Amino acid sequence: MSWRIVALSFGLVLLFVFSGCFPVFVGEARLDHIKLPPGFRIDIYANDADDARSMALGTRGTLFVGTRRAGKVYAITDRDGDGKADGVVTIASGLNIEPHSPF
Repeated sequence: MSWRIVALSFGLVLLFVFSGCFPVFVGEARLDHIKLPPGFRIDIYANDADDARSMALGTRGTLFVGTRRAGKVYAITDRDGDGKADGVVTIASGLNIEPHSPF
């Protein structure tokens, strides 16, 4: 067996092993499993910002959400003030976002 085949096989094994190292949440959020201090509550604001990682609140109430691997930035608005997102718009895509960056 040539060293190229061995190296390729080893590389493929590493690819499969490490491709499962970053868990992705799939399914419905189980908020009842999150323990909060007395007086605090939690709820889902928006469901349509996949892979959300970083958030910043704009001066007009728009929530800007950066993603981890998707390379996107979303703008999320609550136009009627009910505490739930009314619109999720992708404002940037194709980004190479570094960890710990604001977006």
